[in-house]
Amino acid sequence: SPLAKIVAVVNRYDNLCNTHDPLNAMPPHDALKVMFAKFKGMFDQRLLTMFIHNMGVYPPGTLVQLSNGSYGMVVSINPKKSLRPNVMVHHPDIPKREALILDLSLDEDVEIRQAVRHDALPKEVLAYLNPSPQINYYADTSK
Repeated sequence: SPLAKIVAVVNRYDNLCNTHDPLNAMPPHDALKVMFAKFKGMFDQRLLTMFIHNMGVYPPGTLVQLSNGSYGMVVSINPKKSLRPNVMVHHPDIPKREALILDLSLDEDVEIRQAVRHDALPKEVLAYLNPSPQINYYADTSK
């Protein structure tokens, strides 16, 4: 059924990002790449494409390095500009409860250089960004 096909896509993504062993969990960006490259034959192509489009190239929770050398974590996507999400930026002089959220769609001078794995970040950056081992999403039904 159509609902079962949707659940299959979402379930595979969730299983890649949220494993029993957090060391084996994939960052959201990598999970989408793997789904498209290795598992696309397992899913309804239209549904997989829609899922990836709605999650964005850099889904929420993706740790990134920006072109200015800063590290950050994607906190929300921009459906109209999938390469330019909103990123919470690490800055050692700003308390993390007041962390800067950078809208990359408005700041054309800064872009995402690369997605970064948890274990590749300096410890102080990881503590500041505090990525959750379990990532939650909501659907915007206002469209």
